[in-house]
Amino acid sequence: FSLRTLCRALKQASFNQQGSISRSLYESFCLSFLTQLDRSSHPVVENLICQHIVGKSKIKSMLKHALPQPLEGKYLQFEGYWLSSGHKDPVAPDGYVLTPSVRANLRDLARVVSA
Repeated sequence: FSLRTLCRALKQASFNQQGSISRSLYESFCLSFLTQLDRSSHPVVENLICQHIVGKSKIKSMLKHALPQPLEGKYLQFEGYWLSSGHKDPVAPDGYVLTPSVRANLRDLARVVSA
């Protein structure tokens, strides 16, 4: 990781779109650091983020609270993140298999798109 990654995380957190400073820091650090990693490294780095940025005792209660819905525009919620939607209704393709790894990858994408 680099100082640039840290600066990006802090800049993103400064927008405070998640309602609390702790949640903004958590989401921003996950956005900046986890998206660069392979799936096996995610738990290690996420654990470090929880331990040093949020605090292990606070993380579970913090993540139980839903992110606030944006006030303006049309949004849909996916994996806890609010995504801007167009004029058409979303369609789930028939036969699409949503495995745990696909769901985790889509959650990471949703975090990026919602930022």
